[in-house]
Amino acid sequence: NVFTSVLNNSHIVDFETVSHGMDSYYFTKPDSWKTSDDIAQLRRLGSKVNLTVHESQFDASKTMDVKVHLSSTIINIRYGTDPLREKARLLRHSARVVIRKAWGREKELIDAGEKN
Repeated sequence: NVFTSVLNNSHIVDFETVSHGMDSYYFTKPDSWKTSDDIAQLRRLGSKVNLTVHESQFDASKTMDVKVHLSSTIINIRYGTDPLREKARLLRHSARVVIRKAWGREKELIDAGEKN
């Protein structure tokens, strides 16, 4: 099974999201060099999945993000990190999104008030 192979030795992150009707689950793998093997496995699924790959480098550490888009689920695998760091990163990102949306709503209310 492709997913058994890819998710073997991964760690699930205690964080899930739902956006636009898509459930997202997050996993980590400590070694970024395993990314190419996992991508090759996932490509065996052909058109059943849509893959997105993104590479990041901060200081001397390199991380790879692989997103597997299924019909109603997204599986996110981040290579080169651990679950606690990934959860902290996801929480920071979520906070930025919430703040940006809240400011957007405030601006809409102000703009609507100016029109009245």
